[in-house]
Amino acid sequence: MANKSASQSDPGQLAKVLQTTHSKYSKQLERSRSEAEKHQTQVKNIESELKTLQADIDVAVHGKPMSVSLLHKTISGTAYIKARCWWHGKQREVQVGTIPAVLERIRALGSQVQIADGADPTWAEFKGNEAIIELVKEMAREKLRLYIVKRLTAEYQAFPVAEVASGGAESKVTAQPKADLDLDTGEDWYARWGMANQLAEHLT
Repeated sequence: MANKSASQSDPGQLAKVLQTTHSKYSKQLERSRSEAEKHQTQVKNIESELKTLQADIDVAVHGKPMSVSLLHKTISGTAYIKARCWWHGKQREVQVGTIPAVLERIRALGSQVQIADGADPTWAEFKGNEAIIELVKEMAREKLRLYIVKRLTAEYQAFPVAEVASGGAESKVTAQPKADLDLDTGEDWYARWGMANQLAEHLT
């Protein structure tokens, strides 16, 4: 009996040792859970960044079609067709043109869609022609893509890829889009369209 340890001979001491050990492992478990939750959050953030980047690549580089809605708005007494889409969690809008201007562009493209001569159609009549609406949406998608290309170019010039990559595996991309850039500057739309297509060919 003389060889028994203090913890074996003293129930109170044994209880203290067991409680201390239990407390130690409880704290380790709490720290481990906290670290696991932190890493889980990081994983979700990285997955979200990758999803956003892939969507940007699909649209800006590969020209993947976007979901676009058209509307007719009067600005300073002139009614314009505008296009909207969702990008980076926000609603984006670009101006396509007036109904006469859009019809003229369609004619200039040599489209097979039949456009009646005479008075310009009302917006209700314009929307009733599915073939024309689809052509306008194609124009709108390209203008919206140019908008996105311009925004991404500005963003990644401010935050170069090498700088982002140098952050290491644990780093999180935090660059945010800059203030909206106005595309309705009167520049030639076809020239900008061509430039965007050249950019896409260069990047693919």
